[in-house]
Amino acid sequence: METSQALPLYAVHDDDLVELVRAAPPFVSVYMRTEGGIENAAQRSEVRWRNLRGELASADVDPEVLERIDAIVTDAHQQGEGLGVIADGTHVRLVDHGPLREVDERAIVGDVPLLAPILRWRQEQPPALVVLTDRRGADVFALRRSDPDIERSVDGDDYPLRKVGPGGWSQRRFQQRAENTWEENARDVAELVHRLADRVEPRVVAIGGDVRAVTLLEDSLREDLRNVVRVVQGERPWEGAGDAIPDEVHELIAETVRDDGRSMLDRLHEELGQRDLAVEGLTATAQALAHARVAALLVADVGDAQLWVGSDPMQIAASREELTDLGIDDAHAVPAADAAIRAALASGAGVRVYDPTDPQAPSAIDADDAPAEGIGALLRWVTDDSDGARTSS
Repeated sequence: METSQALPLYAVHDDDLVELVRAAPPFVSVYMRTEGGIENAAQRSEVRWRNLRGELASADVDPEVLERIDAIVTDAHQQGEGLGVIADGTHVRLVDHGPLREVDERAIVGDVPLLAPILRWRQEQPPALVVLTDRRGADVFALRRSDPDIERSVDGDDYPLRKVGPGGWSQRRFQQRAENTWEENARDVAELVHRLADRVEPRVVAIGGDVRAVTLLEDSLREDLRNVVRVVQGERPWEGAGDAIPDEVHELIAETVRDDGRSMLDRLHEELGQRDLAVEGLTATAQALAHARVAALLVADVGDAQLWVGSDPMQIAASREELTDLGIDDAHAVPAADAAIRAALASGAGVRVYDPTDPQAPSAIDADDAPAEGIGALLRWVTDDSDGARTSS
């Protein structure tokens, strides 16, 4: 048995999504714009929802489900520019918010939920820590997309804070005391950063402020956090200074998302070149999903392609015959991306969604880099005739 290098799994696999895909169909999937920065935002959202609501009512969606969505739409503009709601036949199962292009507005009923937009929102807004430090301490911000941000401050010893040249025999001792004070304050800041990091698991730790304080803080951090530290321009905010988070942080997070997506694509192509721990194309990917071999699913643009599914998320195939041969008599065709995402999440795999339409989006993908037929997967293991089972670490 051969062991491969660990996979770079920058993919979404959240418990609420896993629970959702295991629910019984039918599913109601609603996506709509909810801009908060315009006049009469609530009324505009309600007008949009009224049109979508009519489509769902015509599809015989339970009136109680529609009423529950009514209540969600009322205040949705306060949460984000776009609203996503997934319900089953009787209950709202998931509510999420994020940026949404107008062309993405839709309300559909199907045997699998439409989760790609929500997955894209989540991967494009990973948790991050922002640390703005000086020699006295730091202000630390934990940015989380689905929970309130966290703000903490550390102010350590304040004497002596500056190296000076007092002259005479005391100069060297005074300067050393200043250096010791800075180091102690940096350790206090690092302790706070460690606590928050354990809580939010940041993909990025952005540090800005006094150059010496930044260096001392980096030296005091755990190795796992040093690997995700990026230094930015910024300083500790003072009261009334406006937004404390430097603009560069948002650009840094977007670039990290792009890098993570490229890293997974690079690994996919590397494994495909070795005929090893990857597959691409609808048929091969569906087979890997059906056998729970997928570690991470990569979805770009599959067009109007469909896959065949049964009632269980793991019942998935490229043809009806493959399922009927297994005794699955209720097989039916559904959109391929939605079927693959449902199966991946249900089997414990992560999902990475790519956007082929907007080259400026953090999840953008070049057509030349996309997997065949717009879909592929990194695998947990591969079986061949010569070596038996080979697994990823």
